[in-house]
Amino acid sequence: MALSSKTSWAGLVRRGPSIVRRLRLASGLVLFSYIFLHFLNHSLGNISLEAMEQGAQWAEMIWRSEIGTVLLYGAFAIHLCSPFGRSISAGICGWAGSRLSGSASVC
Repeated sequence: MALSSKTSWAGLVRRGPSIVRRLRLASGLVLFSYIFLHFLNHSLGNISLEAMEQGAQWAEMIWRSEIGTVLLYGAFAIHLCSPFGRSISAGICGWAGSRLSGSASVC
């Protein structure tokens, strides 16, 4: 199917659940699990230092494995790039896109 000049990418994105939405959801869940485990490790410090060190070993074993590293960095890249795709598909002008990239670089 060839896209004509009148067909916009925004129309293609709005046609129900797309792969973009699923990728955003999956990347958000991966980042949430990373942050949850990070804060869980901090809370283990309230129990004892040994529990915190053991929790850090488990988290390191999960996130520093090859699969964990690819998942974490891939989720970060997808989540970082998702607002830019949304702004292009929504038809936001270049000036607003540059403000969006400037705000993303501050974080």
